[in-house]
Amino acid sequence: MSHWKAGGQDSAAAGAAAGSGSAEVLPGGNTSGQVVRIGGTVRKRWEPGTRAVHEYLAHLRARGVDVPAPLGRDEQGRQILEHVPGPVRVDAEWMALDDLARVGRLLRSVHDAGTGFQPSIGVEWDPVLPAALGARARAMHALLRDSHVSGREPWESMFVSGHGEHWREVARYTTEHEELWASCLGVAG
Repeated sequence: MSHWKAGGQDSAAAGAAAGSGSAEVLPGGNTSGQVVRIGGTVRKRWEPGTRAVHEYLAHLRARGVDVPAPLGRDEQGRQILEHVPGPVRVDAEWMALDDLARVGRLLRSVHDAGTGFQPSIGVEWDPVLPAALGARARAMHALLRDSHVSGREPWESMFVSGHGEHWREVARYTTEHEELWASCLGVAG
C-alpha cells in the first residue's frame, strides 16, 4: 500500500505490538464511542458487524485498494485498525481539485474492488444503525450550526443557505421514525 505508513500486518498480535504506548483520544467516534490512538494503531468499540467489516477491509487491500489494515482485537475487546496519519478532513481547508479527484478515484476503487464481497459469517447488523442515522444527522447539523457561530467556511455559508435547516429536519425525521428505519434495514429495534 502506498499511502499508509504502517505495513500490512494482519494479526491481533502484530496490532498489539504496534500499539505500545499511551492512548491519545482522537476526534470522531460520534456513533462508535471513544476512538483512541495507541502507537501506530487506532482502537474503537467492537460491534456485532465488525468482523465482517474487517473482512471487507482485508478484501479491499487484497485487491490493491489503499485502506487501513484490520489488526484484530486488543485485550479490552476493542477492534484494532492501522492508524492513518494526517488531519481530520473536516478540520482542513478547502480541498484542491487534485485532492478531490484523488478521493473520487479512491471511492471508485473501493466500489469496484468490493463487488462480489461476501462475509464469511452471516452478519446481523447491529440494531444501533437506525439510531445512528439520527446521531449522524444531528452531528451534521451541529457541525453546520457551530461553524455558523464561529464563521468557519465553507460550513458557515452552507448553514445560512438552507443546509442547517435541512439537517435539523433530517435529524428530527430519522429520530422520530427509528422503527421504520429498523424495519427497512431488517434489524430488530
